[in-house]
Amino acid sequence: GFLHKTKLTDNGKKIRKNWTSSWVVLTDLFLFLFKESSLCFFTYIIIRIQFPLTRQCRAKTSNTATGSSTGANKPELCVDLNGATIEWAAVKSSRKGVFQVWTLLGVQLLLQDEDETNAVVWFNEIKRAIQQLPLSFSNSSSLMKQGSRKNKLGRTKSTKVPFLGSTEDLTAVAPGSSRERQDNLRDKLRKFFVRRPTVDLLVKKGIWKDEPVFGCHLSALCNFDGSMVPKFVQQVIQLIESKQENMKADGIYRASGNLSQIQKIRCQVDQYNWAILEIEDDVHVLTGCLKLFFRELKEPLIPCPLFEKALQATNYQGPNPERIRRYRDIAESLPTENYDTLQYLLQHLLKITVYREYNRMHISNLAIVFGPTLMWAATVSNNLALDMMQQNLVVEALLNNYHNIFNR
Repeated sequence: GFLHKTKLTDNGKKIRKNWTSSWVVLTDLFLFLFKESSLCFFTYIIIRIQFPLTRQCRAKTSNTATGSSTGANKPELCVDLNGATIEWAAVKSSRKGVFQVWTLLGVQLLLQDEDETNAVVWFNEIKRAIQQLPLSFSNSSSLMKQGSRKNKLGRTKSTKVPFLGSTEDLTAVAPGSSRERQDNLRDKLRKFFVRRPTVDLLVKKGIWKDEPVFGCHLSALCNFDGSMVPKFVQQVIQLIESKQENMKADGIYRASGNLSQIQKIRCQVDQYNWAILEIEDDVHVLTGCLKLFFRELKEPLIPCPLFEKALQATNYQGPNPERIRRYRDIAESLPTENYDTLQYLLQHLLKITVYREYNRMHISNLAIVFGPTLMWAATVSNNLALDMMQQNLVVEALLNNYHNIFNR
């Protein structure tokens, strides 16, 4: 019958609630959810899945569709009931007749029927189906709640949240299954994890690749763009500088933009959809994207081998010309694409300070924002606060002495 449904989590990750109506079919092993009711759905289950519909809820539905399919002849969601758990979830939604289904794969699903009597029927039928499966267990609800809060799988006996797929669980929760079957399952799981390739091997085989724009090496990106300054950096800065109101925005670069919109732009840019930048009218989203780009680089704009040298130049107490010379040596030792990109960015930041009476972003404020964004150590420091303060001083010195340092 028809039920309203929405996901709470998928693969252990929380997702936004979005209630939709689905045609729900309950079998011995699965709960199928379709976009509409049609005979082709039952044909799909019988022929493709080969699980007979031995038990279907008898909940009253109105105007059940029996005509031909519109083309969507596969379920939009298939819920594996083996090891799943179910309970009423009045606190999860203001709707009436809402209950929740958890699965071992990390899916949390809310189901609801406007008719509370029908909701009770569905609840009891699904619960009965779960209890008749071999992996159903009484404490699955508490384990899944702990797992959803932690979002982690335990790997040792000392871990508070047990691994729902561990061999200890199989021994405890499947008393009716044979020892031979449990041993075979253990062996298969052990072989699977032993054979699982490492990240280095996946990178070597070309399976694991860097993102096209965000999270890649600057040299590779510049080589692809055919420019010493990445196309993304140029476009974002040009869009920010194209409007005077952007440059005057209060707290520009200090204020945070909408994080979901920033991630949306990131995904679109990684698919080379540059048009999304043109339609973005929030300057804080654009500045957030630019900061994220530099934070996500595989190696910082001021590379890790130069980190200590930059801090030493900051701490130098001698004459100012010598201090500037040390910064110039650091800049000259940068790879060409790093030098040009850093120079391009600093020019932009100096233009921001021209409007400091409006945006309240002086050089010192911009240095606080970009210090940890443009440089970081190869290993985590024991004195993180001191290093961060010195990183800010490095960027501040580069801005204050820009014309003396960058004179190629």
